[in-house]
Amino acid sequence: MNKKKLALLKQELESVIEQLQNVSVPKDVKPIKRKTSSADNLLHYASIRELDLSELQKKLKKIGVSRLARSEDHIMHSLHLIHQLVCALLKEPNDINKQKYITIARAEKKLIKNTKLLLGRKTKKKRVRLMVTIPSEAATNYQLIEDLVVQGMNCARINCAHDTEKEWVAMANHIRKAASKHQRLVKIAMDLGGPKIRTLLTSEDVDFMLLNKGDTIEIIDDSLPHTKEIKQIRCTFPEIISKVKPGEPIYFDDGKIEGTITYVEDKKIGINITRCKLEGSKLKTDKGINLPETNLGIAGLTPKDKEDFATIAKIADIVNFSFVNTTDDLDDLFQLMETHKANTISIILKIETKKAYNNLKDILLATMTKENAFGVMIARGDLAIEVGWLNSGRVQNEILRMCTAAHTPIIWATQVLENLAKNGIPSRSEISDINNALKAECIMLNKGPYMLEVMQFLNEVLQNEELFQIKNEAMLPKLKRL
Repeated sequence: MNKKKLALLKQELESVIEQLQNVSVPKDVKPIKRKTSSADNLLHYASIRELDLSELQKKLKKIGVSRLARSEDHIMHSLHLIHQLVCALLKEPNDINKQKYITIARAEKKLIKNTKLLLGRKTKKKRVRLMVTIPSEAATNYQLIEDLVVQGMNCARINCAHDTEKEWVAMANHIRKAASKHQRLVKIAMDLGGPKIRTLLTSEDVDFMLLNKGDTIEIIDDSLPHTKEIKQIRCTFPEIISKVKPGEPIYFDDGKIEGTITYVEDKKIGINITRCKLEGSKLKTDKGINLPETNLGIAGLTPKDKEDFATIAKIADIVNFSFVNTTDDLDDLFQLMETHKANTISIILKIETKKAYNNLKDILLATMTKENAFGVMIARGDLAIEVGWLNSGRVQNEILRMCTAAHTPIIWATQVLENLAKNGIPSRSEISDINNALKAECIMLNKGPYMLEVMQFLNEVLQNEELFQIKNEAMLPKLKRL
């Protein structure tokens, strides 16, 4: 690159740096001292992402310096280093206004510390932790829990959408006992069920309803009697009947069945099934319903969540906050924590809606005002449906980047090695998915009869693959023949 082009590159860098230097934390947001640099870096990163850096990155590549593609957690420091190198190439003084920004080394240490606070120490063999969903039978099966602990479970997840307080307490007691016996630190994370809309079959005589493409199905209010003339179901939030509009899409069972709202009446809605399996799809009770284009007006905390939190406050290390959408939802959780004197409990925010994604910067910034340890779970099932299949990959990566900029630990969730967990054999795509999970600090595993095999397999894969990738950075160990 000639001197003229280098001079223009220097001007471009100075323009970007100047723009970012004018960004500051809003006056109504007051980060605590140890999170101030994270708040600043988050805002600098969010600001630079408002620009199109594609052409600048191409120029930086030509002179062999950082293209800023992996600089989320230390964005201003990297910009200053690049500017300094360009000045050296031009043999000009680096006269730009120098300020202290979080360095590469400090950013790395900060994420390590935040992850340790949330999820405990990493093992000697791997960086990525494992969070395992505890099945209902574990309430009466101590050996199952002990096996999970021995296999390397770092965090046990209890989902309050299922079972009761009695089972949750029994599970927690088994976890503490097994962890103590084997001298392991195992965190207990409990999911608030949140305003998840689920199916309810109208007849107790059937286990499922078979749906084919072109079928009409109705969701009816609890007050309406069931008729056999048309396929009907109920749902856990009948209030949606007054919220939906004809033409809006609806999804069942994590998107396995798709439909379109065709009519809306006083106490029921009609749905045309537009996509399902060729041979028909079975819709069972307690399966999720998603309405990504409907303004449901449902808050993050439900009355049941508030009841369940009384137990969570007593036995959990972490609360997993489902369907958080705004900073107001976060304030509601903080108030609930205050009520139950659980101000020190750690918090994992489950990002699973379009609204949460759009508000992620503000939500992360709000976490900077509290001493609690925070993490973000990418709940890929609901999220993919909410943002659309075409956007799901990009949105997942943007969440990873934004959380990295905030030095916030990430939990990679939903359908990780699901085939292996359920059937004992992994699919090729599941192996590729693990490589994406290496960008996170923790992988969440769901339930399945082959969970111990999943954990053993995942531990081996992670130990091997972490040699080649740390977060989003590819490493180059010595090439070995197989």
